[in-house]
Amino acid sequence: MQHHQCLFFKESNNSCNDIITKEHIIQEGLAGTLSSSDIICDNCNNFFSQNLDIQLTGLYDPIIKILSPFLSGRLKYKKKQTKLTLNESEQYDIEYTRGTANLKKITCKYGPNGQLNLIAPCFYSRERLEEIAKSKGVGKSTTFLKVPFTELFPNGVEKTCLNVTPVLIRAILLDILELAYYVSVTKDFPNIAKHHCLDKLRLWIRTGRPSKPSFLKNTFPCAPVSDLLDSLFEPSIFSHRLAICFDHKSKVLTLIAQFVNTMPWVFIFEDVALYSCSVSILYKKTLLDGKDQLINENSAVLDIRDIRWRKFSTATQDAVEFAKTKWKQEFETQNARAHYESDLRNDSFISERLTYYADNCQSKISASIDAIVKLMQNRYQGSRYLVDILEITKKKALEKWTNSGNQKKQRVLLYQKCLKDIKSKFGYPNI
Repeated sequence: MQHHQCLFFKESNNSCNDIITKEHIIQEGLAGTLSSSDIICDNCNNFFSQNLDIQLTGLYDPIIKILSPFLSGRLKYKKKQTKLTLNESEQYDIEYTRGTANLKKITCKYGPNGQLNLIAPCFYSRERLEEIAKSKGVGKSTTFLKVPFTELFPNGVEKTCLNVTPVLIRAILLDILELAYYVSVTKDFPNIAKHHCLDKLRLWIRTGRPSKPSFLKNTFPCAPVSDLLDSLFEPSIFSHRLAICFDHKSKVLTLIAQFVNTMPWVFIFEDVALYSCSVSILYKKTLLDGKDQLINENSAVLDIRDIRWRKFSTATQDAVEFAKTKWKQEFETQNARAHYESDLRNDSFISERLTYYADNCQSKISASIDAIVKLMQNRYQGSRYLVDILEITKKKALEKWTNSGNQKKQRVLLYQKCLKDIKSKFGYPNI
């Protein structure tokens, strides 16, 4: 069996060891499944996990959390915990399990008149809350707030914004170079990743030196090339896509990474003398069915003229702000899309929410209808068409509702049908 040297052996300053360990090309925290035990040593793996990977996985974590019940592999079984701070003072422990966010524990909060509010997850009974209040020496003035997560925090957990840091860029480029190295050691393909032309790039990824590398000065890492990638890959709802293209005639190396269909990261290197022929490597990870697509060929499938990258070739303030705005727009679109797909697939989660709304409805006669309208309001709460959306939802729910059969199941199916109709007319939810 052939032993392959660590990709960063030359750049690690003799810190590489002889243990070549399993490495995910795209991080497991992003539902990546393509891995190899031939590309990275144990020491480098640990270094990247502790210093780079967390930056990349953290950026896309909000969407991955929503999709986690439907993803392949180990990710969907993991519990994730975080802290949410509101108004720079109130802090809550949040736990994510199978894509569902909830309070991890009961939070005590005193009201303006000194009464104690116990904010707790839905599964706590009133009796249990009373026991807790009694143990804290609180009497009849206690107010019990037992609410679903989206009612407590209607605007979601995190307000994601793009902060382009050197560590984040290194993490993205690491994924791309690992793919190139993986193809070379498993497919007997030209070894782009370890070519001497990329010595400085590998050194920067491994060490962060120099702090402002000159070889990145002629490219800005955000550019709207989603349509270009769509022409290279089969369409899919949610996927990660990596592309490596070297054009021999123009001596241009183009590296592209796109995660969960959001705005791609594009890196273009000019005057690169890699090989006497053009080569391309394309990889796609489809998240919901777990399929991989890997294509490597001796041709350049990208023409940089299609990217119009000159507009983004210098990181001026205008370019930075434009990129951040476009990235945020695309991220929010995919985040809403993920919520939409989750509502159509996660019947038990939707049933729990609708049951809660129905049980707490003042009118028991129209409880199920009101619950469907309430959840739709929660999903489209920021839409300028909210009044129309609620009117359409209520009208359709009244037309289709029957008082016979399994009402919990009927609520879920009717809500999902209304959601499809609303989405086709007003777009994805803006949760």
